[in-house]
Amino acid sequence: MKRIIFYLLPIVLFSYCTKDTEETDSSPEPVKESMRKIDGPYIMYEDDNIVNYKTNAKGELESALLSTDDVLEVYAANRTPEYFEFKLMTEFTEVPAITKDGELILAISDIEGNYHAFTKLLIGNGVTDENLNWTYGKKHLVLVGDMVDRGTNVTQVLWLIYKLEKEALAAGGQVHFILGNHDIMCMAGDDRYAASKYLIMARLMNVSYKDLYGINAEFGRWMRTKHVIEKIDDYIFEHGGISPDVLQLNLSIQEMNDKVRPYYGLEVTQSAPTDVFQLSKTSGLYWYRGYVKGKDDAYEKATQAEVTSILDRYQAKAIIVGHCVVDQIEAEYNGGVVTVDVEQADGDNSRRACQALLIEDGKMYRVNENAERVALN
Repeated sequence: MKRIIFYLLPIVLFSYCTKDTEETDSSPEPVKESMRKIDGPYIMYEDDNIVNYKTNAKGELESALLSTDDVLEVYAANRTPEYFEFKLMTEFTEVPAITKDGELILAISDIEGNYHAFTKLLIGNGVTDENLNWTYGKKHLVLVGDMVDRGTNVTQVLWLIYKLEKEALAAGGQVHFILGNHDIMCMAGDDRYAASKYLIMARLMNVSYKDLYGINAEFGRWMRTKHVIEKIDDYIFEHGGISPDVLQLNLSIQEMNDKVRPYYGLEVTQSAPTDVFQLSKTSGLYWYRGYVKGKDDAYEKATQAEVTSILDRYQAKAIIVGHCVVDQIEAEYNGGVVTVDVEQADGDNSRRACQALLIEDGKMYRVNENAERVALN
């Protein structure tokens, strides 16, 4: 595995506060006042220092320099569990774009800051224990993009992925965080779908929203090691899909990742190389919607022949995608495409369900938060 190393430095503590600022929580349930305004941590690299920013229960900004031994705390207001801890990585391990080991796979897509659904699925399916510690052994957790935006627990979701990635590797398993269009939009500073609390946080920190996911932020450095497409055993995972235009580029899975990664956080225009532009725009890997529907005449709905050509080209049994919301996880195109972006439950009283895709011994199942499974056709 490729290792990307960032060293942590010794520290001195300091802190300061700012004026109390209101935050809106979109949760359908009441939020405990003591937890209401807590957010963070946001880890920033400033000169020779690594600084932890967070807001307290009064909405006041606090900051402190970090050491390698510091334990960082994450709170999730009115959620279960409300709290977990982790330490910063001293190096990032880039998982291979192609993995073949026959282990069980659980895939989840488009969480979008929905900490409730995410933790319910993880705990219920044995990925973690009730304290959010990795218990999945050598198995795979695959996140098919769009873990950010819209929701009000984005920070909590990202740090939980970060924590589990480290724990999974130690146990011989893997967390695969495949970037979707919203993850990449955040790195580019596109805040149109961000909850107001994150824009407020950036102002308190005196940085831009883009800086929260920039090259001087732990989130940004870590996310820049992620792929936009992976193949695990006989299954391709990506957020949008492989369009006919992308297939014509005749690129390997590794080549697609290598071409897109240098443009994370940048606006991709027609001045970019043709293949990079094609991989990044409407019919690109993390925007394409042709497996589910056409949109604004941007492309036609994919045909069975096109899907078969993709599977043949990459010697795969199925493509697993998010991006387009469906009523429930289903296999389409004679089992060649599995759509996993569903409206996840956002609280204990939600009428919606929590769903994930389970792949075991070459068979695919729709599972809920209680690990109840339904075989896909």
